[in-house]
Amino acid sequence: SRGTLLSSVFRRIIGGAAADNAILLRAVVDCCRDAIVITSDRGIIAATNPAAERLFGQDAAILMGRNIQSLVPKSTPELCGRAVDLPIEIELGNGSPRLFEVTVSNISLPRGVRIHTFRDITETKRSDEVRQTTLVEARAAAAAKAEFLHNMGHELRTPLNSVIGFSEILKDELFGPIGNEQYRQYVLAIHGCGVHLSQVINEILDVSKIEAGVYELDEEPIDIGALIADAIDVSKSWEFAHGLDITPRPQANGLALTGDFRLIRHALLDVLSNAMKFSPQGGRVGLAVELSDDGDLSFVVRDSGIGMDPEHLERVTDPFYQIDGALNRKFEGTGLGLYFARAYMEFHGGDMSIASVPGSGTTVTLRFPPDRVFPEEKVSRAGF
Repeated sequence: SRGTLLSSVFRRIIGGAAADNAILLRAVVDCCRDAIVITSDRGIIAATNPAAERLFGQDAAILMGRNIQSLVPKSTPELCGRAVDLPIEIELGNGSPRLFEVTVSNISLPRGVRIHTFRDITETKRSDEVRQTTLVEARAAAAAKAEFLHNMGHELRTPLNSVIGFSEILKDELFGPIGNEQYRQYVLAIHGCGVHLSQVINEILDVSKIEAGVYELDEEPIDIGALIADAIDVSKSWEFAHGLDITPRPQANGLALTGDFRLIRHALLDVLSNAMKFSPQGGRVGLAVELSDDGDLSFVVRDSGIGMDPEHLERVTDPFYQIDGALNRKFEGTGLGLYFARAYMEFHGGDMSIASVPGSGTTVTLRFPPDRVFPEEKVSRAGF
């Protein structure tokens, strides 16, 4: 039988004193999912395992004594030759051939022995091809979308700039008074809507840049104290900030950051905006700067607002995602604030984390790695 043949081969190879080991080795080879064929140094088959019998469709007794080269396609390199560059890939099987990776191991014994292992890599290859095709298609789609958005942005900006420019001239009454207060209110509304639409277009174009991975940082030393003060001043001017207690707690300990000031400021304002929008009148929003034992520096924004359910927490950084539905939305917005904040932090090698409990507020942490933190005295305060 095949088992007796295989045992006898192992007995001849490792000696009678290790007969028990031969049985164990035979069991291991029999259980192997890879097809294993043992030959002499000239390629004559001495033993096979069950997987090899299934692969070649023949019993071990029939395979014994044949040259292994007769079982593989004629185009396969000489498996018993010295010049074979292994591993190699070959197709085997009738009807629906499958791809196998073949390796050959030489064993130095009184008689030359070679172990040929055939590993089925068909599905792996197919998965790699599908993955590569999907990646190429995704890149092409992203490029097409970025080009479309760029062209569309240009087409929208041209007339929009005229709307903003002319409405600004009317708003400032450069060529004389408007004369009717109602017209003046309309002009202010047109100008405000134009500016808002321009900002929305810029944000959509920024999304395409982020997804295409073409965003470049304009890095510079950043005075943390000046950044915090600027963010607080801007946030206090927002209409939805009225009645809120904005409490900054800078604890930079003489440290500063290096990075893109505009993007970091944008991220911080986006987080503060969300905290204030979803906090009730008389609520609290805190901003702290914290330094970890590992040297990470974080901006931590805590609010006493409505909090978020877990299902919202998982998606809140997705682009254009809105927690409150369109019918009951209290504040305008594109749903891109936290998406931008996360992306900008990742550009800096950091991250953004969110912890929230429904009815108990939300904490958002913007963390910068230690290599972006350095002593404050090296910062030039010019430009702040």
